[in-house]
Amino acid sequence: MLSADVTPDAKRECLEAGADAFLAKPIEAARLLEEIQSLCASKPQEAARPLAVEGLRPSRRERQGPAPAINPDTLADLEELGSSPAFMDKLIGVFVADNVTLMAKMESALSARNVAEFRSHLHAMKGSAASMGAERLAGRCRDMGRLSDAEVKLRIPALLKSVGEELAATREALENYLRNRQRSAG
Repeated sequence: MLSADVTPDAKRECLEAGADAFLAKPIEAARLLEEIQSLCASKPQEAARPLAVEGLRPSRRERQGPAPAINPDTLADLEELGSSPAFMDKLIGVFVADNVTLMAKMESALSARNVAEFRSHLHAMKGSAASMGAERLAGRCRDMGRLSDAEVKLRIPALLKSVGEELAATREALENYLRNRQRSAG
């Protein structure tokens, strides 16, 4: 529950009504994400969804058709945080550059068969993607993170191809978003 009413009574009423958590507005994005992650971790774990890479069965969501690469609502929320028209251009540029670097680091880690380092870069990409609204990329990273070390080592080429393709689709969607935004402002 997010509320500007931070009185003890308001918090108590929300929790009694079934809210899992109570956060006061204005909300900090990092705090909100931490709370969501905490709530998800406290729920009983569902069976890990299969990863849509070579040799694995696609998830129910993937069989229903691909979700959009980016969440436009998240991008709209991010845009509201900006103080200048160039904010989103810069934010997306930094996101793309950082994730291209992370991809290169993942490739290097896997070529050295260093699964722990791969997981570290994968986790960074997942967090970055989630905060940018790149939900498919974040989901792909999450699913890969659930694989055992042995599964990662067995599927190195497929994993790199899968995350690389999803990063490319995310980049294309973000570039289209910027172009459409420019046209509508123009």
